[in-house]
Amino acid sequence: MRHEEIKTYAINVGTDGIDMNYKEINSLIKENLFHGTLPFLSERIFPPDMNVITGKGTPDINLEKILLKAASIGSHSTMWIYGADAEYLGLELKSSSPTEYREAVKKNTNFNCRPVVIQKVRERFSDRNMRGNTNVLSEGLCRDAQCAYLLDQFTEKSIEKVFNLSRLEKKLGGGLNAKSFLARKIIENRIEYNTGKKASEHTKAAKANLVANMKKNSSVFQEIVNKRNADFKNYLPEQKAVYDFCYKHFLEQETGERLYSFTESDRAGIAQSFETLLEKIEENPKISGIIARTIFDAYSFSQRLIHRNFSLEPIFTKEDELNRKHNTARKLPDALTRQENILSIIDENAREKYRSRSFSMHVGEEIGM
Repeated sequence: MRHEEIKTYAINVGTDGIDMNYKEINSLIKENLFHGTLPFLSERIFPPDMNVITGKGTPDINLEKILLKAASIGSHSTMWIYGADAEYLGLELKSSSPTEYREAVKKNTNFNCRPVVIQKVRERFSDRNMRGNTNVLSEGLCRDAQCAYLLDQFTEKSIEKVFNLSRLEKKLGGGLNAKSFLARKIIENRIEYNTGKKASEHTKAAKANLVANMKKNSSVFQEIVNKRNADFKNYLPEQKAVYDFCYKHFLEQETGERLYSFTESDRAGIAQSFETLLEKIEENPKISGIIARTIFDAYSFSQRLIHRNFSLEPIFTKEDELNRKHNTARKLPDALTRQENILSIIDENAREKYRSRSFSMHVGEEIGM
């Protein structure tokens, strides 16, 4: 075992970044298939992922990486953090502790301290340092890339030390300021992930919407059927199998309940579908994104199923619907409103050292509801 340093950003993400995204997901799927840990086939239901700093998940293709990584190394949760934030706070990888590392490997032979790469595409012109640049067309889009780690990849000792309110306040600046506010939010995020207390109302609404939407006499049932058929239009048989299995998995993840029953034969069949798609990718690298896109299509479908009236927007209750119709927004707590410009747990000078070779990703994300 060798000690690994925390990686703060991905230096190997260039113009082929999207392909790398797919390759990383395909590699994680291979690992999970080999070790029999593919999350979509597991009896265990992981809660939706959460960035411990922001309290938010990754509602895009990155969520697949977090879930697959957690399953592959035997993680107990899908709570994660950017490498730069982890280094700044003083977290230490398990590889720095021979005892903890050996214990983790004993529980799961595939345990490792390697990060996943979170990628986001945005307009370069949106970067703060480019607001005076008028040549928008030449700037186009850019890709931000940051390394991310699951909390379970860090030593228990460093986690206990870092995620302590008084220590966090001291590290972040203390006092009644933005950093102190953020320290409390970080603690709250960990508690919320482990208890799901605040999310209980959301879960309840999601279940109710799913039941209502899936009734054959519902006003949106045919729309649901049409959406699934539209997704299937250009799918291979194996993609259809993966899609149906995955959207049901995501529904169980959102509701926290076992909603579907699968036989061993069903599970073996879906594993074979993944294997076949991976073989097709080996034969034709140009379709490297076929699995990732299929899983994300399934995720998107599952999200609409838990929205009120199968809506595209995240509307869960009648109140949400009325607010949306009247173009009103729920009032944020005063404290949160005052901190809405927080972009990171580190200041701009410290952030400079974590910039990627192309454009920066703000370490951490904006605080929001």
